[in-house]
Amino acid sequence: MNSRNLSAQPTGPSKGDEAKTRSWRILSALMDPDHQLPFAVRFWDGEQVLSQPHSTPAFTFVLTHPGALRRMLLPPGELTMAEAYLRGDFDIEGDIFAALDLAAPMQGYGTGHWLRLARQVLALPATDPPQPYLQGRKRARLRGRRHSRQRDEQAIRYHYDVGNDFYALFLGK
Repeated sequence: MNSRNLSAQPTGPSKGDEAKTRSWRILSALMDPDHQLPFAVRFWDGEQVLSQPHSTPAFTFVLTHPGALRRMLLPPGELTMAEAYLRGDFDIEGDIFAALDLAAPMQGYGTGHWLRLARQVLALPATDPPQPYLQGRKRARLRGRRHSRQRDEQAIRYHYDVGNDFYALFLGK
């Protein structure tokens, strides 16, 4: 695994992969610049970039494919991020609470900040995570006006009409 230091290499990952470079720029714009806790970012090809030299990262933010941040940030919001995590677009290895603290300032970003990032995010490829992450259910395809009775019924059916085998996994017999 190729490991490099973020502060020693302000350009981020090794040159030659536009998706990695763009992903690094997006992450750099999203992360709290005053955060002193060491962390790492590992890209889909195994290259790892460290935030601080000669440190052991508290966590590693793992991007599983070139379009991971696109699927994680469009549209911006907690639900999109949670779905991207569940789909396997990214993972967090190590102290997940430290990773959440590092990303906490994102909640205060205004529309202008997100619009500035949108161009970079939209330029990322529209890729899917590698196997085995593609197993399981796909994202709900809801139709109609938001929060209308018809659309809400579709959402309820998608989330709860999953069969008894699913519920037996955690409820038991």
